[in-house]
Amino acid sequence: MSPFLLGLAAATLTTSAYVPQVLHSWRSKSTRDLSLPMLVLFCSGVFLWLLYGLWIGDVPVVVANGLTLILALSLLTLKLTNYGDRPAQANTPSPALTAVLFDLDGTLANTLPLCIEAFRLAVEPSAGRSLTDREIMATFGPSEEGTIQALAPDRYEQGLADYLAHYERLHDRYPVPFDGMVTLLHYLRYRGVRLGLVTGKGVESTRLSLRQFGLEAFFEVMETGSPRGPRKAEALRHILSEWNLQPAEAVYVGDAPGDVTAARKLGIPVVAAAWSATADGAALSALQPDAVVHSVDALFAWLEPRLASGVAVGLPA
Repeated sequence: MSPFLLGLAAATLTTSAYVPQVLHSWRSKSTRDLSLPMLVLFCSGVFLWLLYGLWIGDVPVVVANGLTLILALSLLTLKLTNYGDRPAQANTPSPALTAVLFDLDGTLANTLPLCIEAFRLAVEPSAGRSLTDREIMATFGPSEEGTIQALAPDRYEQGLADYLAHYERLHDRYPVPFDGMVTLLHYLRYRGVRLGLVTGKGVESTRLSLRQFGLEAFFEVMETGSPRGPRKAEALRHILSEWNLQPAEAVYVGDAPGDVTAARKLGIPVVAAAWSATADGAALSALQPDAVVHSVDALFAWLEPRLASGVAVGLPA
């Protein structure tokens, strides 16, 4: 190999070595780790090598240092204009939460067993057989009107009346919300957070439970289910619209996989409440909610640093 080709090969390699750094700096918008004195001295030295190559008429030296100077000057320009030292947009904090929306059964209180037992007592006499918990829960999604329609279509009116009667009569077995829930709601109201209820239950059973638990005064809005099928995504969208909120300004707390998927459709942060015995923690985790919490205290710990600073408001008596 001739000295000329050897010099040309060396020049190609040393010059090409700067291309990845230049591309990385432009793409990442960062020259934070590059020393400004180093870049100034390096550009000065390369410029002198370029003059030397021109003086002696050495083509490899001229080509190598000319191209290297162009690349080095682009890095120096980025550094001098601070173009690469601006904070990344990804580090911008999310909007603070101004609203917390709750599911009811399995989230506010352990009322899912109550629903199952009331359905069983209302439907089994006409069905002429025993119904398993799995059979009853397989019809969940619509409100209780839809469940009665699925389990006892021939006696819908009587079945629904019986269900509500049993639901009210048996509610004394489930007299209070989950431990810590009332305290949490008081705290959120005190912080000025808007509270809403989004449940798949029907209107009558929802009101019965809220009245039983003494929680009616906490919730500014109550969205209930439909006999036609699940409508939680629609209900969440309606609240965002009515309250003029961006999705990131609210969080939905629910205990079922459907709660997670409904919130995800709208881009609403969602916390999976896994403190109920009926919650499937593995199924909830698989959907990757923003958090899976196993106690009301854990929910408080997740919410507290994310709440907007609000003005204290009157609390329910």
